[in-house]
Amino acid sequence: MMLKGITRLISRIHKLDPGRFLHMGTQARQSIAAHLDNQVPVESPRAISRTNENDPAKHGDQHEGQHYNISPQDLKTVFPHGLPPRFVMQDWLILHIPDAHLWVKNCRDLLQSSYNKQRFDQPLEASTWLKNFKTTNERFLNQIKVQEKYVWNKRESTEKGSPLGEVVEQGITRVRNATDAVGIVLKELKRQSSLGMFHLLVAVDGINALWGRTTLKREDKSPIAPEELALVHNLRKMMKNDWHGGAIVSALSQTGSLFKPRKAYLP
Repeated sequence: MMLKGITRLISRIHKLDPGRFLHMGTQARQSIAAHLDNQVPVESPRAISRTNENDPAKHGDQHEGQHYNISPQDLKTVFPHGLPPRFVMQDWLILHIPDAHLWVKNCRDLLQSSYNKQRFDQPLEASTWLKNFKTTNERFLNQIKVQEKYVWNKRESTEKGSPLGEVVEQGITRVRNATDAVGIVLKELKRQSSLGMFHLLVAVDGINALWGRTTLKREDKSPIAPEELALVHNLRKMMKNDWHGGAIVSALSQTGSLFKPRKAYLP
């Protein structure tokens, strides 16, 4: 019985090997890229940050850890003196990374970036994040216009002046473009936050993962550094104090930096 259990465990670990695709040939990697657009990312419940069900009486296990809106009447009941002014944030655009260390381990698909050959794309993780970003900030996506033309391929492009929502939809419907779409969204938000159209809140949980190690490897089994991941590279730029019109809120996680003692909280 113990031998059968170990065999099943080894089989599961083999299936979950995050670097297995990196050891495939060129033709196999091209096949992965060709079929990504038809692949629906399997979303982790932890990655979904908001629910449309605002009645706590109707919440179930599937709503655990999700944000929801409190009605003004309930707000007066729960907080009779009102929320402290510094916590009352109206119409802020929220750029939320609920668990940064998920971007540096156990990625289901990893492809060489078409934009920069020195980096790697994480299309499924990027597409999942874009869907959650759209749910949280949909009211902004038609208001904010991109300030550059972005070419996706020979037939598709997003023209200058188009709604930012077109970039988001490109990353959701064309999964292979999702990582580039995230980079464009972050760049446009950082650039335009100073124009006064919106206030930008960048919230990252487990930020120490961005400066730790990854579990990902190349074909030669050498480790991939976090800065070589396009998602991490672009998110790091949002952490710099070279923009205004918003705020950055981050939290350290004991599990944020891989290969460190569980109680370690520094990068």
